[in-house]
Amino acid sequence: MALIHNHNCAPLDRLVTIVAYYEASCDHEVQPKSCALPHIELSPDVLDDAKNCLRNILAAHEHRDGPRVFTLLRPLTEHHILRERILTQEVLETLIKLFDAVIGEPRGNFGQAMDGLNCLLQCEYTRQTLVGQLGANLLNSNVSRLSRILKVDDPCLLIAALRMVLTLARIPDARARAVCSVVKPRIRELARQDERLVGLLAVQILLSLCDPNDQGQLNIRDAHVRANLSNALARLNPERHYSADGHSRNVDPGEQILRHIFGLDATELSEPQRKLIGELKLAVQKGNPRERTEATMTLLKLCETETIRTHLREIDLLDVFVDQLLRKGSALLAAYALVICLKYGDMKESIKDNDNLPRHIVGMLTLDYFDDAVGHVEGFQIFGDFMQHADLRKKIMHYNITEVLNSKIGKGKLKEIRTGLITLDIFRSFDRDGPWTRELVAKSLEYLQNPLWKVQRTGVMILFVLAWTKHGVAAISPRIHEVVQMLLPEGYLPIPASSTSPNEGQTQSAATSSEASDARLPTPDTPPRPPSCMLGPAYALRILAQNKILRDCTRGTMQYANLKHLYLSGTLVDETDTSPWRVRTPSRADVFSMLDKMIKAVDEELSEDGLMLIGDTVLPHTLNWNRLVTLLRNRAMAATTIIPSLLGVSALSILSIIVFTPIYLSAGVYSFCGKVLSRYHVYHSLENLRHPGSHEGVSASGGHDENILSGGSGGGSSQGFETMLTQGGGDTQSRTRATNEK
Repeated sequence: MALIHNHNCAPLDRLVTIVAYYEASCDHEVQPKSCALPHIELSPDVLDDAKNCLRNILAAHEHRDGPRVFTLLRPLTEHHILRERILTQEVLETLIKLFDAVIGEPRGNFGQAMDGLNCLLQCEYTRQTLVGQLGANLLNSNVSRLSRILKVDDPCLLIAALRMVLTLARIPDARARAVCSVVKPRIRELARQDERLVGLLAVQILLSLCDPNDQGQLNIRDAHVRANLSNALARLNPERHYSADGHSRNVDPGEQILRHIFGLDATELSEPQRKLIGELKLAVQKGNPRERTEATMTLLKLCETETIRTHLREIDLLDVFVDQLLRKGSALLAAYALVICLKYGDMKESIKDNDNLPRHIVGMLTLDYFDDAVGHVEGFQIFGDFMQHADLRKKIMHYNITEVLNSKIGKGKLKEIRTGLITLDIFRSFDRDGPWTRELVAKSLEYLQNPLWKVQRTGVMILFVLAWTKHGVAAISPRIHEVVQMLLPEGYLPIPASSTSPNEGQTQSAATSSEASDARLPTPDTPPRPPSCMLGPAYALRILAQNKILRDCTRGTMQYANLKHLYLSGTLVDETDTSPWRVRTPSRADVFSMLDKMIKAVDEELSEDGLMLIGDTVLPHTLNWNRLVTLLRNRAMAATTIIPSLLGVSALSILSIIVFTPIYLSAGVYSFCGKVLSRYHVYHSLENLRHPGSHEGVSASGGHDENILSGGSGGGSSQGFETMLTQGGGDTQSRTRATNEK
């Protein structure tokens, strides 16, 4: 209160303090629009003083506090005492002059001025004066204030101006509509040129000014106008149009026209409405990504009306969405649209009856089209929504999902592994006892039996990924003895597959190990396996040993005891090594190194912390270029020792011939080329002497040719030329003498 009655305080500070005093008396949380009287009502002299302060600030157009007053207009219009005592007609006229100054030079204060003007238009007490002033022409100009406001080009300033014009267009007054009709051409231009917030506001203004009986003013066939209409439709709130009892409410006329344009309230679609829906369908089929997205979202909004859903089925829109699943740029958006349409009973059957839908969904899964998002909706969430429908899920299962999972996990790439695991989890969420994990394990064992290391890598990666999951460990445990058997010679110690569960394997591991140690090991009937067949199974056992259950299962098999015995005796790996020319094929050294690490990992003699990394880095790379280099070096040494002995000469002589022959040949070629070039230059020099006017082809002769072409009158140059000709040979000397006599 002391600051309010302090006349030595700055005018703007006193005005702000008065507004804050009234703001404190209003309970905005309970009733934002109703404000009680303050405990101590201010005297009329204080309010009159505040009015004079405001008017003086507004009158000084260049005053630094002028733009700051715009921020006080909203609280001034919300309190009836301040509105009636401060915002008088005289103050409003002064405020209009300040607006004119800001409009004349739109800078940083333009946006604040438009926000303040918007607040004044929302207040019934002040709008009547402002509507007339906005329609009036500027001083010494034939352009209205509203037209001048909309001439700004900056998008931010234009948005602030359009928000003010939208408030003006929604005023239920003929004068306001008449003022806005002057700027209709500019509004239509903005609606056709821009698809962002500027275009949306322009379309909303046109909708508010549109005559319900004449909707041709909107030019719906224009792509930009149609996109802005779609954005306005997406912002429609059904709760604002219908009350709790289902009856229609009084809403903005622009929203009613928008609903009528798209036929949201129609029992039967008119011809213009059908054409508009047809344009949207065409945009989904052939439009660019932005047009396709806007058209799709608009059609999904229209699906809320049963009449429109019936029409969409008649024009085969659902088949269009299914066909869009084949294109990478539109597949996920079309899948999202189909998931939304599946929520409607009348569309659900039409979608499920499409025989191409399951095949296209599996194709999207194979091509990683679900590794994206539509807005905030993840692609795999869309795939999971498809799987919620039992009939559709059953059809998808017929397309051998296990092969898709094999191709994903087996590649060893982070993105592919993530896709495979998420897909497997989605399938298992509907059937915990599904066959997919067991089929993956069986497929990985087939890969490990392949003699090619690049195929074995796929099997290793599948087992590695599954070992991180409980269901994967449960599927691997009963078949881990088969992996050990792959390292033993074929037909060696055949033992039937164990039917024990993982838990039983843990309790019986010690007993099985003791029996294996007491067993008498037979001699293999077939030779050991080649190294190329053993690296994959050995590495698979090494990484599976990181899991305690799988490690105990491996140690508890009799095959593992036999494997250790053969390894220690040196008869496990074939003595024939891989050919040095096959640099990508594992060698005996690679296999022995991996077997040593595997046995230590299974017997827990070596800590393998950090071994089980995600991705391709978990696999060893067998590029044995050193073997090829060694082979070539040995062949070269053999050639330098065997050939001399066959010819009966010393190795030093052969080596000398090999070393000096290229040098001798190079010197001979250089000498021959020098002679040819020398004769070529001499020939062209003679030609220049015979035809002094011709200078063609004389660029390579250097300084001698320049002396000749300059006239040849100098004694020194003539002597140099004669010397050069003398060195050129007998024929050249005779030709030169003949030329001099002439």
